[in-house]
Amino acid sequence: MSASRPRNRKPYNSLALALEPRMMFDAAAVTTAVQTAEHTDAQQAEPVNVAPTVSAQADKNAAHTVTAGDSNGVALFSNAKADSGDGNQGFDSLFVTVNSISSHEALIVDGTRITLNAGDGTTTGGYKYITTTSGGVSTLEIILSASANDAASLQTLIDGIRYTTLDNSVDSGSRTISLVQIRDEGGTDGGGKDSTTLAISAEVTLTNTLNRAPVLGNDGLVDLAQSLSANGLGTLTEMAYSSDGKLPTPAATRACWYMPSTLMARCCSSRTSPAWPAWAPSPTWP
Repeated sequence: MSASRPRNRKPYNSLALALEPRMMFDAAAVTTAVQTAEHTDAQQAEPVNVAPTVSAQADKNAAHTVTAGDSNGVALFSNAKADSGDGNQGFDSLFVTVNSISSHEALIVDGTRITLNAGDGTTTGGYKYITTTSGGVSTLEIILSASANDAASLQTLIDGIRYTTLDNSVDSGSRTISLVQIRDEGGTDGGGKDSTTLAISAEVTLTNTLNRAPVLGNDGLVDLAQSLSANGLGTLTEMAYSSDGKLPTPAATRACWYMPSTLMARCCSSRTSPAWPAWAPSPTWP
């Protein structure tokens, strides 16, 4: 019985040596799994900012009659939808452009008229704004973070944007008002995106029905934009003026010449008249 014990010990020693590499492998595997889990948890704890989105219906056939003191203007956008892309994250800024630079035109934002020239200020509801101009375009930045900047507030703000004229000096024509960029408060850390370029444009047709008199200059002959009637003369077919009182031969059957330094005018009824009549005050036509 005692002679058999040495033979039985070697297998136990061999078995112990065979298990050691496996135990070392298992320990390394456990360490790697723990590190991977920690790295994954760290990534989940710092999410990357998702770019915000905005959509709206833009009026492509808006019409506005140019009048003095218009307080309402014309609506531009409706059914606006906004999403920061990150739950309850707030919005930072909205950018709007108009293809005009003028102190006689304005956008109505949050109940406040903002003229289309360089400047800054604060709207009725507390939003700050900055207007810059370049190349015939006015760019308005509305700083949303200065007031209520959740999705519902932004949607209400966009639906309330209007265009207006401040007096009747604006000529007939058209305007394009565009939402061009939205930015949220998430930042760009870790490759995140905090802004989105927009292409939402409304078109406004302007109509000015005011009949304005033609304007004369003093740098040579000018053409009338409209015909004029003179007592006893009929309809003018030509009108020019002289800065020194010297009169050329009339080029039309009926013509008048005007000297601005004296506010006097001469009119003739025929290009074959032997002489021009005497100068007379311009309101009194012969």
